[in-house]
Amino acid sequence: MKYKRFFVMLLVLNIFYIFAQQRIVFLDPGHGGKDPGAKGEYTRNGETLTVYEKDIVLHLSKKIHDRLKTIAPDIGVVLSRNDDSFVSLEERDAKAATAIGNKNGLYISIHNDVSLSKTSNGFSLQVNTKNRSFAHALSNELEKITSTQMANRGVTDITEYKHQRKKNADIILNLGFISNDHDVRLLADNNFLDACAACIADCIKEK
Repeated sequence: MKYKRFFVMLLVLNIFYIFAQQRIVFLDPGHGGKDPGAKGEYTRNGETLTVYEKDIVLHLSKKIHDRLKTIAPDIGVVLSRNDDSFVSLEERDAKAATAIGNKNGLYISIHNDVSLSKTSNGFSLQVNTKNRSFAHALSNELEKITSTQMANRGVTDITEYKHQRKKNADIILNLGFISNDHDVRLLADNNFLDACAACIADCIKEK
């Protein structure tokens, strides 16, 4: 009886340890609700179509979430929002802190870029020191699938960006310029987003 209790306690401790060590990925699709983010327009079959950053990044984040659930069920995946709702920067950080806690966590904020210059294009990543190697690996993999379609603007330090946005993300991904005619067409393409989501999820799994 004594040994049985010992093994039960050992099993409980092992389960607790595994849970405590679970990797958590917090995906933060920017903007939402009353905050549409940047707006992009493009013409298809003579019709002008409008897209908003809040919708593109939510769509992409859900795709990453779903793929991670399939290929890496041991990784906990949490979204800052899963619909068109407004979440303040403070709420996003609080949700991330609650989800990650003391676990091995990664907080990724997803955006599109925008510029007054219609020629500005490509994707970029801002990252903290701890995740720099992962960000470079992700940048290289994204470049492989977008090389003929979207320029790689590289990886930079997140410090200045965080100062501007007041967000505690580990990595900020700016996927394409919604103000660029070529990029916005890609961002409105479901197949392109599928490819990017698969690439991002696969890199997270291998991190």
